[in-house]
Amino acid sequence: MGLMLFLLQVVKAQSAVLGLPGPNEIRVGLDVNHSDLCKFSSNKDDAYLHVSKNIVKLAKQDMKRSLGGTKKLKPFST
Repeated sequence: MGLMLFLLQVVKAQSAVLGLPGPNEIRVGLDVNHSDLCKFSSNKDDAYLHVSKNIVKLAKQDMKRSLGGTKKLKPFST
C-alpha cells in the first residue's frame, strides 16, 4: 500500500492576505494544521520564525516610510 499525501487549505487565500500594494506582501504556505496556524509551539518554531521575520520586515519598511528614512530604527526582541 502506497503512502497518500493530502494537502488541505486551512485558510482561504482572500482571508490570508492583507492586500498590501506592490511587492510589500509576501505570501507563503505553511505546513501546519489549523491549531498550529493559530498558535505556534514556541518562538523557535520554523513557521513562527518565518512569519515573525516578515512582520518585522513590514514594520521596518512602514517605519522607514513614516520617518522619511531619516532616523535609525532601534532593534527590539520578540
